[in-house]
Amino acid sequence: MKDIEAMLDSTIQEYYSKQYLTHQKKVIEDNEKFSEDILMAENFISESNISGNLVEIGSGNCRWFPHFEHRLNHYYGIDVNGVALSVAPKHPKLTTIEGNVFEDEIQLFQSCSLNVAFFSFFLSHFSNRSIQILMEKLSAIKTIIIIDSFWGEKHKEKHLNKDLIVIKRKTSQSDYIHLPKRFFERDDISDIFRSFGFSIDRFEQGQYWFICIMKRD
Repeated sequence: MKDIEAMLDSTIQEYYSKQYLTHQKKVIEDNEKFSEDILMAENFISESNISGNLVEIGSGNCRWFPHFEHRLNHYYGIDVNGVALSVAPKHPKLTTIEGNVFEDEIQLFQSCSLNVAFFSFFLSHFSNRSIQILMEKLSAIKTIIIIDSFWGEKHKEKHLNKDLIVIKRKTSQSDYIHLPKRFFERDDISDIFRSFGFSIDRFEQGQYWFICIMKRD
């Protein structure tokens, strides 16, 4: 899959190892234009009835862990990027695993005690087919939580369509990287996960992001 190959490219992985950790703090977490969406996601999580053992796919530095910590038995963060994982919080409830979720045999995926999968700005870099390949490995999962880019007016001002295309992302004042990116509406999420027996239990959208919980029927 070209989208998977693109995300594994050394240039992109170097970005997620270095610039993104700064970019995430400066451009996202401390940016006023995202403040309402961040608050929406934090409140959504705090009001959700989540328990058990959760795996975050493409977790990076596990920035959302503190919002789940008190309601879970254990939180597993899996990412291909070991540098990003190395700066994740150190906590007895958090285990990080370095691996390629598309190609590696991740033994954790076979655990019957693993009941929640979490995707934070991960799915929007991949095609429906790549997502389906991943979901075939997550047969034990009963609940899915997704935070990602919503196809709303703010993104429509900047992008021509919501489909998966290669975009330029600024990494410094003079440099860019190219990576696959798409945007979602509610129906897109329903269509992708319906074949695996999931339906949307709750969905909220902001100006830039959405967050939802899906349950397996």
